[in-house]
Amino acid sequence: MDHNIFNSVFLLVLAVATGAFLYWGVTRLYQDRWQILAAVPLHRDGNGGWDGLNITFYGFFSANAYVAGALLFVILNGAAGVPFRAVAVLSAIILAACIPASSLIARIVEKKTSVFTVAGGFFTALVIMPPSVILMRKTSLLAPADLVPPIVVLAAGVIAYAFAAGIGALACISFGCCYGKPLAACSPWLQKLFAGRSFVFSGSTKKISYAHNLDAVPVVPVQALTAFLYTGTSLGACFLFLHGYFKTAFFVTVFITQGWRFFSEFIRADYRGGGAISMYQIMSVISICYTFLLILLLKSETRSAVLITEGLQYILRIDAIILLQLLWLVTFLYTGCSRVTGSKLSFFVNKDRI
Repeated sequence: MDHNIFNSVFLLVLAVATGAFLYWGVTRLYQDRWQILAAVPLHRDGNGGWDGLNITFYGFFSANAYVAGALLFVILNGAAGVPFRAVAVLSAIILAACIPASSLIARIVEKKTSVFTVAGGFFTALVIMPPSVILMRKTSLLAPADLVPPIVVLAAGVIAYAFAAGIGALACISFGCCYGKPLAACSPWLQKLFAGRSFVFSGSTKKISYAHNLDAVPVVPVQALTAFLYTGTSLGACFLFLHGYFKTAFFVTVFITQGWRFFSEFIRADYRGGGAISMYQIMSVISICYTFLLILLLKSETRSAVLITEGLQYILRIDAIILLQLLWLVTFLYTGCSRVTGSKLSFFVNKDRI
């Protein structure tokens, strides 16, 4: 079968599955029951009960997003012929830098301890990817130099980021963070556009409730817009990537995602630092300019064929499966153990079932 047919089938299946998953999420996760996944008893509270640690759906969807992005990164690089060892090492470098950076940058900007930012993680990845790839080209220990083309890896990286960030927006809906402005505070045309399509969060432990008292208030569904725009951009860039348009895929993905990050902040209500223009918006503009510079500096790489079937073989490797499972577990525990909510637990026996 023609490899273009396999590529088209892959994109179609990915688009349908992603669309169905996002639709399910944006129509449910703003409800209060979708914030706490589980509560683990830690120690006695002195009143016959237990103080508990809350495990959140934020961590669950964040872990899903990281793994989804990593999967797509591995598949696209494999499809373009980048050796698995190089992909694994580069993925480890990026994740080791971005996961802590997503918290550290948010702490610096927002002056809070228990916060995360996708924008900070992406900015970090974009900065470290080019030198990392160039270093790998010069290190025969990792991969032959002619098999690690920078523009191919960079394009795969930003496409994977957009996909992961789109899926990760479901985590924000679940936790009630990254929320939009109340419709009543928006311009008439925005009110008309989102009438009947707004989010109405419920639950006193959601961030939108304790930070701005906006639970039960219709707000602009920024997270849903981000989810569909980012994943849609990623899928469109995948099409370009699979047809060999690596530079175009790279620039278009960064331009759309970071452009939206800049403009979407004007319709958001959550705190993102002081000033009319936030630090995240500045990072978005820098990212676009940096990407344009990279486009000018990096030479185009031609590929005789980009075979999605080759990339899919990478994720069937036992080492890839184990690494992805570890990534899910680490991300789930790192982002899912709630630091801003608590719980009181009690246990009893159902005597009618003894």
